[in-house]
Amino acid sequence: MLLSNHYEMRYVPINKTAAAPYAPIFSDVRGKLAGNVAISKDRKNLIAIYPVLLQALPNEIRPSRVGILFIEYDLTRAKQEAYNDALKRSLVFNGTLIVFCLGLWFFFEITLTRRVSRLVSASNSLAEGNLNVRAGLSGSDELTQISVAFDRMASKIQENTRELHRQNAILKAQQEASIDGISIVDENRKIVSYNQRICELWHIPIGMVETGNDRQLMEWFISNLEDPDRLLNRLEYLYQNPTEIGQGELLLKDGHIFDYYSASVRSPLGDNYGRIWYFRDITERKEAETILTETNQKLAIYNEELARATRLKDEFLANMSHELRTPLNGILGMTEGLEENVFGAINSEQREALQIIRSSGEHLLELINDILDLGKIEAGQIELRRTPTAINQVCQSSISFIKQQSLKKSIQLEVNIPSNLPKLSLDERRIQQVLINLLSNAVKFTPAGGRITLDVTIEQAIGGQLNIFSKTDVESNTVFSPLSSQTTLSSIKIAVSDTGIGIAPENLRKLFKPFIQIDGALNRQYAGTGLGLSLVKRMVELHGGKVGVTSEVGAGSCFTINLPYQDLVIQSPELVSAVPGSLEQDYIERFTKTSPLILLAEDDEVNISTICNYLEAKGYRIVLAKNGQEAINLTKLNLPDLILMDIQMPGIDGLEAIRQIRCDRKLLNIPIIALTALAMTGDREKCLEAGANEYLSKPLKLKQMVTRIEHILVEKDVS
Repeated sequence: MLLSNHYEMRYVPINKTAAAPYAPIFSDVRGKLAGNVAISKDRKNLIAIYPVLLQALPNEIRPSRVGILFIEYDLTRAKQEAYNDALKRSLVFNGTLIVFCLGLWFFFEITLTRRVSRLVSASNSLAEGNLNVRAGLSGSDELTQISVAFDRMASKIQENTRELHRQNAILKAQQEASIDGISIVDENRKIVSYNQRICELWHIPIGMVETGNDRQLMEWFISNLEDPDRLLNRLEYLYQNPTEIGQGELLLKDGHIFDYYSASVRSPLGDNYGRIWYFRDITERKEAETILTETNQKLAIYNEELARATRLKDEFLANMSHELRTPLNGILGMTEGLEENVFGAINSEQREALQIIRSSGEHLLELINDILDLGKIEAGQIELRRTPTAINQVCQSSISFIKQQSLKKSIQLEVNIPSNLPKLSLDERRIQQVLINLLSNAVKFTPAGGRITLDVTIEQAIGGQLNIFSKTDVESNTVFSPLSSQTTLSSIKIAVSDTGIGIAPENLRKLFKPFIQIDGALNRQYAGTGLGLSLVKRMVELHGGKVGVTSEVGAGSCFTINLPYQDLVIQSPELVSAVPGSLEQDYIERFTKTSPLILLAEDDEVNISTICNYLEAKGYRIVLAKNGQEAINLTKLNLPDLILMDIQMPGIDGLEAIRQIRCDRKLLNIPIIALTALAMTGDREKCLEAGANEYLSKPLKLKQMVTRIEHILVEKDVS
């Protein structure tokens, strides 16, 4: 094969040419009829080898000869040109890139870097406590929005800091104004705040408090205590249980008694920040309590003796009344028989004598009945038989009893009774006895030709929210259901006025005392025991009413009685539960008297009936709540004198109800006695730490419960 475009290489063997190193490739190219391109070993030349079909021989249809086209191309110049071209383009590109980067840097320096630096500087200043710093960036990009948010945050922090300083100032002022010694210790037992009062109470050197070392301060406390181990054990428990509340009394070696209270300082999220301690000197109060115990003991002895004397008097009156009635019945019976000629005919003089005997005997019987009734009332033995009663009928029947007496003295009777009076739940016979007594007195003390007036009116009272018992049957006195209602307590006012002799002001206070008449001279002129008005007062009070009197000497008197009744506007017709009771009037009485008001929070019907009946018999008024939420609401509404709180109740339990009540400043001083069937170790502490004053476990000893109530109410009145 002859190669090259130089004719002088014609007929030169291949091994003598530049193609010699590539001769092995020729056969491969010729066999595959495919070209091959390569770079020389010195990488200066491009080598291309291609197959070439030669002209067919005379006896061949297809050429069998394949030649080789060998091309060698010098790359040195092309590389130089390419390098030069690349260098030129690289220089242009790099120059353009440098200019672009410088422009970009300048742009970001102006629009971003300086502004970010300003924002960072403002943030650092704020972190160092400069609350007046603001970033103040302008524009409409995201960095400006960040700046605006930062400035708002800085303003809010400044406002919150001012408020925090104000609150700290208020807190410090409150601490210093408190009569309690106050110390606040953080979670690391380091004192972070205190007031001057704690230094005065414990005689602590100022330098010791200012060190903030709680352990050193506690060592000072303990060194002054009579029983330091008790406080130490309590301290360890409280620090191991940071959510617990601690309270108790401390006896000092110098004889002083301190009351302490400790609670954890916690965030709304539950983070613990330490404890606050309160100390109060209660030495004088304890001394006063000691005197009051002693006094109560003396009073108890005196009351026991008084009760015994009263009981003996009542028994004497009852027995003597019974003994007198027996022979008196015989006298009146024999007199009636003689008047009716049972034992033979009698003359007019004898009949007149018998009438005198009968009249005297009936008068004596009335006096004995008055004595017996008074004895029953004072002994608590009288029972009212209430029925729905028309007051008009009672008044008219009472008037009829004194008509004959008034006619004999030419006394004018005037009666003013409205026609639309409601029926009252009354003991008709007892109220009639009251009216007859008042009317008889009016006739007795009104000169001939005078006037007696009986006026009946309805008086409205202010409505209020309370728990009452709704009637299921107006004629029934056995089953009632407590419900919450809007109640207007009203009363029927009955006034008996006369134009009689009147009563001097200094004698008015004697009127309703038993066995007392206001004037010895009247005792000779007007017969009587002095029991009538006393019975009037007590009968009316048994009905939940009240008695009043106005009088002017020489002009007459006016006696009034008010008998309460209820107008109901039911807010919830649903009956909560059925409990035994009496008519609704019985439950009005507890709200119209001035005895202490007790809120009973209890959901068990048997316990409700037992406790309510016992407390009512002891003279207390009762407001009933059947769950924790109702106890909270009724406490805020009625402000009771004391709360009996059952712990196990549906919904909000007793412990939570106590805590919520104690959160209201108006309710802080209301005593609370916790009632629970639980009597395990720690239950009493849970109740006291929740805010209860006392803890009683079930089954209750009712006498013990009432004794505890009386003691607490006395302490409350003293404090």
